[in-house]
Order: sequence, then structure tokens, then C-alpha cells
Amino acid sequence: MRPHIIGARAARSVYEILYNYRRTTIIFLILGVAAGCFGIFTMRLDMSFRPTFTNDPEQIERTEGAEHEFGRVGFNELVVMIDVGDAHDAGKLRAVHQLAESIAESPHVIAVREPLNFPFTDRSGVFHPAGVGAELPHADPATVDRLIADVAATPSARRLIFGDGNRRVAVTATFDIANQDFTTWREADREFRDLVSRWASATAGKPPFDRIVDTQITGYPDVEQVYAHEVLFSTLRGVAVLVMVMIAILYMYFRRVVDVVICLIGVTLSVPLTLGAMNLLGQPFSIVNSQVLTLVLIVGIAEALQQHQEYIRRREAGRDHSVANREAFSLLAWAAFMTGLATVLGFAALMVADMSAISSYGLCTAVGVGIAYLVNWLVVPHAIDLFYRGSTQRRFGTRANKWSMAMLRSADRMVVGRPGTIVATFVVVVAGLGWLGLSQISIDQKVNEELPGDHPALIAQRTFEQEFTGFLGPELWIRPTSGTISDHRAQLVQLVQRLCEQPEIRYVGSALDLVPQPLDQGAADSPRCGREADDLTPAVAARAGAYGPGLHQLSRSVLNADATHSAVIIRVADIGTKASIPFSARVQDIARQAMPSAEIDLVGPWWLAQQGMHSLSFEMGLSAIAALALILPVMWVAIRDRRLFLAAAVPTVLPIMAVLGFMGMAGITVRIGTAMMLAIALGLAASNTIHLSLRIRDRVRAGVDAQSAVSAVLLRTGTPVMFGSYVLIAGFVSMLGSSLLALRDMGAVGTFTMAFAMVADLLVGPAVYLLLVRIGKPGSLDRHASAAPPQITPALETIATGALR
Repeated sequence: MRPHIIGARAARSVYEILYNYRRTTIIFLILGVAAGCFGIFTMRLDMSFRPTFTNDPEQIERTEGAEHEFGRVGFNELVVMIDVGDAHDAGKLRAVHQLAESIAESPHVIAVREPLNFPFTDRSGVFHPAGVGAELPHADPATVDRLIADVAATPSARRLIFGDGNRRVAVTATFDIANQDFTTWREADREFRDLVSRWASATAGKPPFDRIVDTQITGYPDVEQVYAHEVLFSTLRGVAVLVMVMIAILYMYFRRVVDVVICLIGVTLSVPLTLGAMNLLGQPFSIVNSQVLTLVLIVGIAEALQQHQEYIRRREAGRDHSVANREAFSLLAWAAFMTGLATVLGFAALMVADMSAISSYGLCTAVGVGIAYLVNWLVVPHAIDLFYRGSTQRRFGTRANKWSMAMLRSADRMVVGRPGTIVATFVVVVAGLGWLGLSQISIDQKVNEELPGDHPALIAQRTFEQEFTGFLGPELWIRPTSGTISDHRAQLVQLVQRLCEQPEIRYVGSALDLVPQPLDQGAADSPRCGREADDLTPAVAARAGAYGPGLHQLSRSVLNADATHSAVIIRVADIGTKASIPFSARVQDIARQAMPSAEIDLVGPWWLAQQGMHSLSFEMGLSAIAALALILPVMWVAIRDRRLFLAAAVPTVLPIMAVLGFMGMAGITVRIGTAMMLAIALGLAASNTIHLSLRIRDRVRAGVDAQSAVSAVLLRTGTPVMFGSYVLIAGFVSMLGSSLLALRDMGAVGTFTMAFAMVADLLVGPAVYLLLVRIGKPGSLDRHASAAPPQITPALETIATGALR
């Protein structure tokens, strides 16, 4: 027995069960929604922009090993840059010192770097381990000025404490908060900002400052918090706009408020259920997962529209309420089940990704879409029964939407009259997109490109990169095969010198910073990066605590406890993923050449991120292949007709090449959001394709010739397909209002994909099918060739336009 017959019988049985036990069903659904709402309040909020980008256990183990040896040397600092006008002004540096002391008393702060506590060696060769601050109480003004000039000229203080130009100074707080502890970082960042704000307000207009004090705060944890705020509000704003747009689209379609309400009930209930399910699965509400709700809304609305419209068609055809409701559910149940399964599998294909952010999104969206389909099946028939139980037949008079029917008639004439031209045109278009776009597509993601150019967080980050060190870059973990770091000081000097010659590098921190260096008396905007060292004994002594807690904390980031391992901290501007991989390879080559007698690994959160981003092209291709492997068998089981299956595969697969071509031509890079679009496109494109193919198949099996079946289905089913696609398009358009580039790009790619898929579903799929029929049965369509599209009978016209209420 054919699967669709089994499905129809099962659907009728399911309908009877749902109808007979509708109160029980609704009660359980309400309880589920209540539990979901409760789960929302206990859900983990993690808007972190730094998920584990790679699951490579070897890379993660190396970074964890380095962090254990040296403490967390990346992504655990907050920085405030203060415009003091003249970095040699002792009075202003004293005021900055007061701010630093307040910050040092904050929870989780383990060290603070600032101009007056930074260790240095003066021009006379005297070492000051506690910095200038220890000299202030008993030094005369001339001596203080000289010492400040010396610390400002100390190579290790340049770009770390004193910015290029000697106008701004930096106060840097190091925290003992884990990178993944987003909630604790949020509190720490808020308190840090509050301290700086209170200090700036208390200092402004008072000696030594005669004006408002210009402060800028940055650091990866701060940028992350800014992104979290932007994403959260962008999501709320986007969902609100999307709901209003969906209401407008549904009202244009049905012209009745009650019909809009029926279509919205299911997805409204699906939202808390989806969030509750995410909580049960241990998935956070994150930057990437914030878009799950958008997908649940648009997919759920599109399916509810199909269910409700089928009921209205049957009422317009003369069925009474109960019969129409049962027939609509039974007819669509098999198609809805298979389209729901295909859509869920399209998102589930993302779970094969190694990057946890993408796999989590795939899991959450697959679960959310599955919930939306299930809730629609449970709720929409009952909602129809509730609102239409007492309705009379006169309420369902046919009323055509002229502009959409005109578009469908034009599509029908093209498909029936020139199927070969349509297919050839689309092949040329897709090939052209692929040829022009694929060669231009690239993988590139930059932290500072996510926000608008005038955003304060972006301005602060750029200032930190241009005048100071920047907070991005890898760390080198150096492990000599024998002896200690002191035994390899000449090689370490060579390594640091060669790294400093690289144009991308702003700063290199190493054990050489713990020993006296010649003062940099050159131009303030071009400080020396290179280091010298005849002896590393002072560095080893500092690591042992001989020079006090300040220098000991600084030494921990570059030397391990017994000085057998060393770290080299490299800081660059936000060069992006595209440039980071060749840069990292160059750094590794330099390190191996400079220190051949040591094992050297690139480690740190920045390096893990680049590793993960570098694999995005593989992740994208793998998820697309997985989606195809999952969706195409579902389509075959649903359709069970060779020609229709081949025809349906074309509009399902075409969007893949079109998406890649569009991204290349539009200059949209492969990034976390856009990398997911191939699998998403396959899942969403298959939905309408299956609906149309099943309708054509059923008519052909009823004895209608292929051409007439295609025409009838386009005129009968084309409008809900169009308006369902409008809802999908609107969902992605709502992302364009986001302040983050990643979400805007995802919205742009999704909008193009859904528009392309709609045209492919209405034109290409049917045209391919007619060509295949003509090839299989030569002359079978010739009898219709002289009569453009076939004449539509009044009865068929009534059925076709009934969907346009």
C-alpha cells in the first residue's frame, strides 16, 4: 500500500482522536506552555561572542595547558584609556593612580597596570620595581618629572601603558574570571564602568583637569557585553517588527481578523515551548541562538496558513464545517508531516558542524521548528472549530485577489508554454551567479566590523589598536627541550626581534620585559618593539617574587613557576580571519627558525577562534551535504514519483549555488551566521516544493494530464505558497534592522534565498516536470501546444480563487 494512502488514513484517525480528546489535548498544551514560560526565567543567558570555535581536543588541550602554566593571558582584561593631554604631567598621573587604586579593590581583580606602578629602570640604571608611585612622597618635583619621563620611555611600557603620541594613558585590570563565565563578566564590566564614570565625574573641572575627562573603555569582555546588549535588543525589535509584518501579510491574504488570529495561535504558543525545550536541552539563549525564535515564527506561520486555507477552500466548495475541517486536516497531514520532517532535518544537518555555536543553533532550531509544526497540528483545527463552528455558507463567498492571481496566470502561461525556456534561463542565471560570485567568496570575520562605525565601543577598540596594543592576537608557548629559558636567552631575543619586524604586530610581551632595556628616546609615535638581554636572572627572580607582588604578577604571564617554559604574547589589530591564518603560519615559521631547540605552539582564545573560523568553508559544505543526504530521501518518500521527484530536486538544490554566488557578488563573507545558510536554504526550500509536488501527483493519479494538473495546482495552491514565502522573506528582512553585521548579512542572504526559492518553486519545478513528461512520452503535450494555457473552467476558477480571501 502506498505511503500517502497510509498517511491519509492515519491522518483521519489522528483527527478523530484530536477532536474527541480536544479538551485533554488543550490542557496538556497549556501545561506545556506554562512549564516553558517557567523555564524561560531559569534559562541560561549567554550572549558571549566567543563560543568554543573549535572542538579540536588537541588545540583546546594545548591552550588549557598554557593557561595553567602562565595564567589566563588573553581575553581577561578590561582597559580604560584616559586622555590626559600630556602623559608626563605628574598631577594628572596621580589622579589616574587614584582610579587605579579603586579598581584594584574591585572583586575578581588580581592585578592593575597603570603609569605609577609599572616597574622600570631609570636612565641611571636604578631599578624601580614598585614604579614611580613609591618615589612620590619623598621626591622633589624635578626628580618626579625625570622618573616619569624615564618610565614613559621604557620600551615595555610603550603601547602597554603610554599610547603613541603620549596623550593617552591606559589603566588595565586583570580578572580571575573564566572566559565562559558570561554572567560574572557582566557584573564585573558594569562595576568597572561605574568606577570609571564616578571618577571622571569627580575629577572633571578640578585641578589638575580643567575640563571633562575623556575616557574610553575596551577589552574583549567589554565588547562582548556590548554585543550582548545589541543582539538582545535587536532580537526583540526584530521579532516585534516581524509580528507586525506577518499580521499585515495575513490580513492581506485572508481579509479577516479572525483568520489572522487562527494562524498566529500556534506559533504564539510555540515560542515559550521552544525556549523551555532549549532550557531542558541545556542550550543557552546566545547571540546565534537568538535567531531561533525568528525561524520558529516564520516557519510556523507558513504552515498554519496552508492548513487554514485548505479549510476555507472546502467551505467555498460547499462542504459543511465539520467535513471541511476534517478533510483539510486529512489532505494536508501527509504533506505537512513530510515538509515538517524535511525542514527539521535541514536544520538538524547543522549539528554535524564542529563549531559549537553552529551545532547548537541547528539543534535548537530543529527542535523549535518541530514544536511549531506539532503545535499547529494540535491547535489550528481546534481554533477553526472554535471560530467557525456556527458560520454559514454565505460567509465563504469567493473573492479573488486580482494581483496575485494575475501573477499566477502569467506564471502558468510561461510554465505551460515555454518550460524549456524557463529551465534554460534559470540554468544560465545560476551558472552566471556561480561563475561571478564563487570566485569572490571568502571567509573573513572581524570583531570590529560587527558594530556600526560610530558606535562608542568600536571607536574605543580602534583607539586601543591605533595607540596601544590592541587586545587580539595569539600566544606562543615555548618549551625548551633542555635547560631553562635563561639558557636560551639569545634565541628568545632573536625571536622577539623578528616578530617585531612584522607589520601586523603592535606589541610583543615576553620575559625580556622583566629585565632592564635601553630607554626609548625616539619619536613617541614610533616606539621600539625589539628587546635586548644579556641576562634573564632578574626575570627569574621576579617570577620567584623577589621584587614584590606587582612585578610577580606581571612575570606570571610570561614565565612558569620554575622558569623552564615561557610565553610570548603577541598583539595585533583586528586583521580578520582571512589574514590571520597566513599571519599565524608566518609567526610559527619565525618561531621555529629562531628557537630550533624548543617546542613551540600557538595557543590562546584568539588562536582557537581562528582555527574554528578557518574551517567554516568545510563546515558549510559538510552541513549542506548532510542536509541533502537527509532531505532528498524524505522528498522521495513523500512524492514517490520519479519525474516529480527529479523536478522537485531542482528548486531544492538550485538555491545552494545561487546563495554562494549571491554572497560572492554582494561581498558577503562566510561567517558564523552566513555559513549556516546552505543547510537552512535546503530545509526551507523543500517545504513549498513538497506541497506543490504532492498536489500535482494527486491530480495526475486521478487521471488529469500533466499539463492540466500543473495549471490547476499553480492556480489553486500557488497563492498560499506565495504568501507563505512572503512570510519567510519577511522573517529574514526583519534581521536587516540588526545593528550587528553578522545578523544583517544572515538576513540579506536569507531574503535572497527565500525569494529565489519561491520563483524556483512556482516556475522551475513545474517546468522541469513538464519537460520530463514530454521526454518520457513524446507528443503527450503537443495537443495542448496550440492553446497556450488550457481554459480554466468556472468550477476550477472558483476553487483556484477561493484561496485569495
